Amino acid sequence: MGHSGAVSHGSIAPATHAGQTLPLFRRPCLLVSDLQCSLVLYKDLLGFRLDWISDRAGPHSYLYTTFGLPPEARLIFASLSSPTEPRALALTEVTGVTMPAAGNSLALVIGVPSVEAIQSGLSRLGLASCPINRFTTESGGRYCEQACRDPDGHLLVLYSDR
Repeated sequence: MGHSGAVSHGSIAPATHAGQTLPLFRRPCLLVSDLQCSLVLYKDLLGFRLDWISDRAGPHSYLYTTFGLPPEARLIFASLSSPTEPRALALTEVTGVTMPAAGNSLALVIGVPSVEAIQSGLSRLGLASCPINRFTTESGGRYCEQACRDPDGHLLVLYSDR
């Protein structure tokens, strides 16, 4: 069965839940090995706000099944918001077991005030990063972007106006 590239929307009626049209992208959830270290990056350096931290993920939490974690894994869950998006990012600390490997199939794209200003913070945290890419779009928008990995190997693409 091939894919023609055409997408039909005629038979799918939009659904709503709590007044919002679905589907609705909520947030990525990243497994991390050290929540406090990750909060230095996501909260202190990138500017997310910590909403709450919970250690109440019981043995029947979706997190075990979703990430294939064994029942002896201990989980601490954190929710973070951006200035414009509530609960934009979830971090789940996994301890007591070997962390699953981070893959290359997902990159979190995060807009920041200045890619250049964050560069020194990435270096202080010992995080490797690609050289900053500066470019102008066809419509005249001028941007900077830089890829790096967080402390657990999750790929981030940081971007800003220049």
